[in-house]
Amino acid sequence: MARLIHPKTTAAALHLLTSILTRHEALGADSPLHLLLLQKGISLPDAVASMETAIVHEKDAATLRSESENYTALRKLKTAPLRKTVSGMVQMLKTYYKPAYTEVGLWGIDITTTGRIYYPTNVAAQHTMVKTLVTKNNAFPAGASPLSGYLAKKGISTAALLADVTEAANNNTKAAELRRKAEKEIALRNAKLAIVLPQLRTIGGYLMDFYSDNPRETGLWGFLVEETERKPAQKTSRIRLGDSLTMNSVIIGGTLTNMGETEVFLYKGKTISGEPITLLPGEVITVPKGYSILTVKNTSSLKTAMIKVTISR
Repeated sequence: MARLIHPKTTAAALHLLTSILTRHEALGADSPLHLLLLQKGISLPDAVASMETAIVHEKDAATLRSESENYTALRKLKTAPLRKTVSGMVQMLKTYYKPAYTEVGLWGIDITTTGRIYYPTNVAAQHTMVKTLVTKNNAFPAGASPLSGYLAKKGISTAALLADVTEAANNNTKAAELRRKAEKEIALRNAKLAIVLPQLRTIGGYLMDFYSDNPRETGLWGFLVEETERKPAQKTSRIRLGDSLTMNSVIIGGTLTNMGETEVFLYKGKTISGEPITLLPGEVITVPKGYSILTVKNTSSLKTAMIKVTISR
């Protein structure tokens, strides 16, 4: 059994479409696709052009994502050391105001009455916290802030601190904007794919039917055709009283076993006609030629019949 392997990337889909267009034009009036394309309203040149545009959107999206990742990396370079610096300042304030921890909250810090601190994970919230912290510190006269000694000892510049967190916030905003632009490019690409990929499947399916006697011919159009071997399997079926059952894909030369307690009749094909093969309870036969499709008749009006047969899946 042959099946088509459809392209998994935009570039592969474009390559396939180009191959189809090239062969269609080379065959001219002899191309088997003329009626299909007319009926389905498919324009191969337009489909190729759409995929070329989809490729452009995909590449633009990749570029935008890369730029976004760069800005994210720059943001992390600033925020990583900021956490340690700010944490030290907050711990100093906590010690200074203990046990009146609510006073620390006036510096823009999220702190409980028991002194538990919650640092924001959102970059915009981090920027707001640091800005409030620096503003509160700078509102004190020179040397009068509870943080003055700590900042001097650690060599911390509040101006540099605020500049770093502001830069981190700006880089975060740029990264987010670039991600949004990348998503828009992907949406534009997907809109093209949503039209063209079903057309490719339609063309592939049609060619597989057209070349049903030799599916590999479809490969000449650029499609990847995979030959798959059906593995045999044992199938057990029950047949109600006096009823019949048609079975497909029965393997010639495989086994058919009557597993029930009543005899059954086997008919060639889908109808109960002609001379049947009688199969007694417990009897096993080799499926003869011509019985790849067969119908089993339960001859009993009292018991359910049961058979097991080898089929291809």
